[in-house]
Amino acid sequence: MVGSVDLGSVVVALTGVVVGAVLGFVASLVDARLRRQRRGRAAARLIWLELMVSRGVIREIREVGDPLLLKSPFPDDVWQAERSSFAEVADGLALARVGLAYHWLAGLPRLLGLGTCRGVGDCCVASATR
Repeated sequence: MVGSVDLGSVVVALTGVVVGAVLGFVASLVDARLRRQRRGRAAARLIWLELMVSRGVIREIREVGDPLLLKSPFPDDVWQAERSSFAEVADGLALARVGLAYHWLAGLPRLLGLGTCRGVGDCCVASATR
C-alpha cells in the first residue's frame, strides 16, 4: 500500500538504530581503554629508561668514588610528563616504588654533600665546584 507504514518495519528499524548506537558506544569505550593502556605502557618504558640512565650515573660514581661526577640533577622530565599515563597501568605498589625512586634520586646530591635539593628536578649543585 502506498502511504501506509507497517508498524513492524518501524519497530525493526528503530531497534536496529538503538542496537547500533549501543554497539558504537561500547566500541568507543573499549577503544579509549586500549589507547590509555598503550599510552601507559609506553610511559612505563620511557620511565624505565630514564631510571636506567640515573642508575648508570650512580654506578659510575660508585666505581670512580668521586661524587663530583654528578654535575647536574638526575633527569626526571619523563616522570613529570608521563606519571599520570603510568598510573593508568601500574598498580599502587609499583607507582609508589617508582615515585620513591625519583624522590631518593632528587635527594642524592644532598646526601653526597653537593648542595641542597628542594624536590625532584630542582637540585642545586653549586657547591660541587669546591
